Amino acid sequence: LDLARGNVGAALAAYGAEDRVHGSKLKAEAVEQLISDWNRDHDPTVTTLMLAHLRRDVRMLNDMARAKLIERGIIGDGHAFRTADGERRFDAGDQIVFLKNDTALGVKNGMLGKVVEAAQNRVVITMGEGEHLRQVSVEQRSYNNLDHGYATTIH
Repeated sequence: LDLARGNVGAALAAYGAEDRVHGSKLKAEAVEQLISDWNRDHDPTVTTLMLAHLRRDVRMLNDMARAKLIERGIIGDGHAFRTADGERRFDAGDQIVFLKNDTALGVKNGMLGKVVEAAQNRVVITMGEGEHLRQVSVEQRSYNNLDHGYATTIH
């Protein structure tokens, strides 16, 4: 709540009191530690999200996270899907983010989901939980505003 209200100092103090604030002098060290922590704590049944300021950093974090999951055998290399930002590969188990509202699909910018089925230029994604759990089938030719969702921008 302090962050939402602009009380950054109080928010950081609260996180610090719970040992939730960590820093590095170099960006490369911070990225390495973030990916290491994320990989150690990754649980496919839980949605976790890394946040970054720049889109290029988000892309790098997503690529690194996905490489860790492939290395561990949690997901495969996947199938090609041409997104609005270029080709991505999606496989069952991938976490994705929708990047544009689409009423026909019932998705909004920033919504996260899990791929349950992947094929060339087509993915089936589950979203929500409990009684609100639903599946959405996405064809690249009709909606291509999605990306890997292990990291997103803070905006």
